[in-house]
Amino acid sequence: MSGRIVVAALGIALGCMFTADAQEKRALELLVIVAVTPEEHDDAARFYAEKAQDARAEEERHLDMGARYVEEAEDDAALRRDQKRHCDRIARLHREMAEEYEALSKSHADKARKLRTGSEGHSH
Repeated sequence: MSGRIVVAALGIALGCMFTADAQEKRALELLVIVAVTPEEHDDAARFYAEKAQDARAEEERHLDMGARYVEEAEDDAALRRDQKRHCDRIARLHREMAEEYEALSKSHADKARKLRTGSEGHSH
């Protein structure tokens, strides 16, 4: 049995433990790991682009929360500044995650393009 079939079977077995949406996400995560064809690399590129978009949204949400902490600092200014610092740090971490996911998305998109043009062999 090929490795890809074993991984797919494992994904199906594990999928029984999750909701339909979670099953689909987990199956896509497994596909990303074993991507070989241009279409699979395209799927992986989309998967990582969506994760980057989600991370950017979280970055913005935390920046907004941090700004509100400062604007609404009426009672305990020191506590509010501390909370803003945490929001800013979390926002920065999400920005860094988004940049990593964007790089992964580009990498898979490039691999798909190379496979389509025949400029690279059929390796992982």
